[in-house]
Amino acid sequence: MDDQCAMKSDMCPCSKSRTSEIIDENIPGIHLMKKAIESTKYIRFCRICMSENGYFVRPCACNGSMADVHESCLNVWIEKSRNDRSCEICETEYCVAGKRWLPLSEWTHPNCSAMWHLIFYALLCCLIAVSFFELLSPGSQFITAILVNDFVMLAILFRGLMFDIPDVISYFEKQRVRKFADFHVV
Repeated sequence: MDDQCAMKSDMCPCSKSRTSEIIDENIPGIHLMKKAIESTKYIRFCRICMSENGYFVRPCACNGSMADVHESCLNVWIEKSRNDRSCEICETEYCVAGKRWLPLSEWTHPNCSAMWHLIFYALLCCLIAVSFFELLSPGSQFITAILVNDFVMLAILFRGLMFDIPDVISYFEKQRVRKFADFHVV
């Protein structure tokens, strides 16, 4: 029995006991296991993608290897998850510092119908402009027809924009992601 250890040597788990030295020597590969554990003790990696590279945040109360996560990985996880406010592991609310725009190279492409809507509205605006120029030109013969035409096109434009503006806003909102801050217990 060691002078610093109060337990009997065959029951003591501390490094001072002779038993732990005997166990260490008798288990094949224990030294390699200890070295592997020691070397991974301070390595940080993302709990979602398992990469050791990049900038990590700790947006919730998780500890240890579960604490570190890439902001981009967490945003993708939250987008696919049903719970966008709190961590599924520790159940604390994420510490969000706001939103930021994605770089243009990472923006998603609008769906085809949205692209056709934009083309339609651009052409409609051009037709309205041409119609107004015709109305303003001297000696215009068909003032009533042009006014009715302009009124109809403006009504179509207004109606379309009323339905499509929310889609456009939604598209731009999808190009923004959460900016996470490190979680601090108060």
